[in-house]
Amino acid sequence: TFSSFSGPKLIDTIKGSLMWPNEILRFPSSYLFGSQCNPKDQSLLVADGFLMPGKANGGIYIVLNGNDPNPIKISKSKKGWFYHKAMWVDLPGNAKGILAARAYKSIFGRGMGELILLEKPNVLNPLADYSIPWRETVLVNGPDVMFHLNDLDQNDGTVEIFASEFFSKKLTMHSVKWGDPSKGTDSRVIQSWVLDDNCGPAYSVSVEDLSG
Repeated sequence: TFSSFSGPKLIDTIKGSLMWPNEILRFPSSYLFGSQCNPKDQSLLVADGFLMPGKANGGIYIVLNGNDPNPIKISKSKKGWFYHKAMWVDLPGNAKGILAARAYKSIFGRGMGELILLEKPNVLNPLADYSIPWRETVLVNGPDVMFHLNDLDQNDGTVEIFASEFFSKKLTMHSVKWGDPSKGTDSRVIQSWVLDDNCGPAYSVSVEDLSG
């Protein structure tokens, strides 16, 4: 459930069949529809799926705030992959995308992770059947659960993503240069670093300023 700021109802119940909702982010619906919607409207971004049997076929979903709040899957189907975290990012040319980490683990095999970007289509209705799934770019292999985006140098044209890798048992940092959808350029990782490979199965990560 989530609160509504634009109508008489305070709580809407999410319908449909989410496998295993993990991190849920509330965001302005204007991210999707611009000035077409009420500026106070809110929607949900849901990272779904888990390692448990029957719950691993996850995805990235958007839940609109309305009379029929059915989850709309915007990621392509990838059997056995599940998602822990997703967040909106600003791309060049006033475009937007969703950054997400996903994981895969067979019963006896090693686990895998991917950090991906989903580009919001530049159309009136990015959630229409003709608009989904959104275009996907796999940025790097490894990140599988939580991550933190931080721009360490606002003048170098990149952003840094600190990622925990549960299955690989390490903490990594990736410098990413966003592509420009209007020019057809892809987002890509410029350089990656292993910050700690002795931390065990890492789950959460947070960037903090310790200088006071």
